[in-house]
Amino acid sequence: VTMADLNERSIQDFLIYANSVIKSRAIPRVEDNLKPIHRKILWTLYEDKVFADKPTKKCATEAGRALAYSPHGDASVYGAMVRLSQWWKLRYPLMEMQGNCGNILGDTAAASRYTECRLSPLGMLMLEDINKNCVDFRPNYDNTTTEPETLPSKFPFLLCGNNSGIAVGMGSDIVSHNFTEVMGAIQYYMEHKDCSIADLMQFIKGPDFPTGATILGTRGIEEAYRTGRGKIRVRAVTNIETLPNGKSRIIVTELPYLVNKARLIEKIAELV
Repeated sequence: VTMADLNERSIQDFLIYANSVIKSRAIPRVEDNLKPIHRKILWTLYEDKVFADKPTKKCATEAGRALAYSPHGDASVYGAMVRLSQWWKLRYPLMEMQGNCGNILGDTAAASRYTECRLSPLGMLMLEDINKNCVDFRPNYDNTTTEPETLPSKFPFLLCGNNSGIAVGMGSDIVSHNFTEVMGAIQYYMEHKDCSIADLMQFIKGPDFPTGATILGTRGIEEAYRTGRGKIRVRAVTNIETLPNGKSRIIVTELPYLVNKARLIEKIAELV
């Protein structure tokens, strides 16, 4: 075997691996803005009829059921389930959980045997009409059943949901937007297919982060909408309160997205 043969073989094998990571694990699909693991979880809940108007079921049970579609283990499945229910991670959560599902401080969720879950009303919208032959199905990893390649997505989760992923040589970081603004832009686009980005920005002013905070400037937003890439600077919402003893304190009411409150306090103490 020559070095040239090994070089060609390694290139081919690496491309196969990279393609698999991009498509089957790390990057959300444009149709529903979901990674495969999220889609598998939602489909499992739909199959088990754990609907928004039905009683919740043990997360351990549903995470175990989702292993029919994901061979990666129940711990990773449960982690993805928890994220789908956290309001400070997703602007519009697709699941509801009962019990300790973590908090904005960065504390982790309780074990899956202590928590329960079900689809949220918006999660139901993502799956609505899936039984009407509107999406393609494919065999699961061991050919024992089938799963949807994408969800019908009556709710525009691509623009309304936060999602990010790092694959091989490729990454994706999608921010959330306000549904009312997105709905207005969709209606306008349906009637004006030749509209410009500036036209749509009359409706969608910028991202709408789950934890609020203030976006500084619009240049990064315009660049992101025009090119697909842009830096958006976000600052916490604060006000200074004077105490009866004459001292002052800073009251933080909104945090930038994904800022850990506990780490922030540590950083402030370090700076002081």
